[in-house]
Amino acid sequence: MKNIPRCWPILYSLYKLDKIEGNFYLQKYIYLAKVEGEIPIEYEFTKDDYGPYTSSIKSDAFLLKEEGYIEMEDVGKWIFKITNKGKQIIKNLLKSISKRHIKHFNAVLDKYSSYTFYQLKNYVYNHHIKEEGEYEKLKTQMLIDIKDVISIFRSKESSRNSIFIRGSLDYCLTVLKNENLKDPIQKDMLLNYISSYVDYLLEVNDLILNEPDTLTNLSIVEGEEKFDYIQEICSKELKIFPRLDDESLDLELLLDDDDEKLSNPLFTSPVRC
Repeated sequence: MKNIPRCWPILYSLYKLDKIEGNFYLQKYIYLAKVEGEIPIEYEFTKDDYGPYTSSIKSDAFLLKEEGYIEMEDVGKWIFKITNKGKQIIKNLLKSISKRHIKHFNAVLDKYSSYTFYQLKNYVYNHHIKEEGEYEKLKTQMLIDIKDVISIFRSKESSRNSIFIRGSLDYCLTVLKNENLKDPIQKDMLLNYISSYVDYLLEVNDLILNEPDTLTNLSIVEGEEKFDYIQEICSKELKIFPRLDDESLDLELLLDDDDEKLSNPLFTSPVRC
């Protein structure tokens, strides 16, 4: 849908339900709207312990919160709620979205919003989990997810930690763009380790959400260890890319032409996520 931001399903789900208690539910409602409602939703989902998942929904939610379109509260689980500003923007966007798609979205939300955690988890697993052949799609989504997280940490005050995080993500981005692995086991290994690292950084962002300046003094030893292991895997086991401290590494490979775009406001003309 031209000129419609990919985050519109987040806003619409909250517009319809007013409040969603838990990232699990938000993820599944949007996933089911895409696969059962046949709605052209841009998010690509990967397999997860709790069913189809994409970190882009969570990163977009953070951006929507920063712009004042939704509220997020961490009470052991994330509580998402739309604001009046968010209601106004989704009302405007609905003018450009097919009535048929909205009807299908409503049907999905009406049906599944009454499901318990276990009912929804089991339903998705039993009806929609796919086992094989999704590497390229997952890789494409991971590239998007990494850029989203770079955008989040680019907005933080410059410090050793923020510079390390952005640099490590640039490395992961470059590795995925340049790898040409043939072995499916090696492909899964690479994606899994990078995905785990990206999820860790989103958890870091959760910790500092209300006090972003605390990133400067936050211990991120676990993240440093995860990234070091990614470098070891890439340089020694997979032999696809050298470590950052390897003198043979051409640092120009880590420059991304899209970096400047990441600092743009969340919403442009008329809205963007």
